[in-house]
Amino acid sequence: MTQERGFFVSPADVSAIRLRCATCGAATTIPIQKLSDERRIGLDVSRACPYCGIPSGINADTREFAELTDFSVLLGKIGETLEGRNLELSFQVECGEREAG
Repeated sequence: MTQERGFFVSPADVSAIRLRCATCGAATTIPIQKLSDERRIGLDVSRACPYCGIPSGINADTREFAELTDFSVLLGKIGETLEGRNLELSFQVECGEREAG
């Protein structure tokens, strides 16, 4: 039997996102309230790391750039969009290692 550990997170519980350089580990945290600024998030996902200078690999005017910025803006608005509705949305987040037992 495999036991998985996880929990559900409501978009209203998300207070920030973190963008982390896969090369050096430097990170930028963006408060959820600032995600509605599409230009800001676009600059953050497409720029080179300010610490090590390695490009993110996400270039403006690409499908990946549009998807990341659209998702970030939507994440910033979805809690407000669902407020007062008879629908709850949450993300399942896995945590810890899987344990065989």
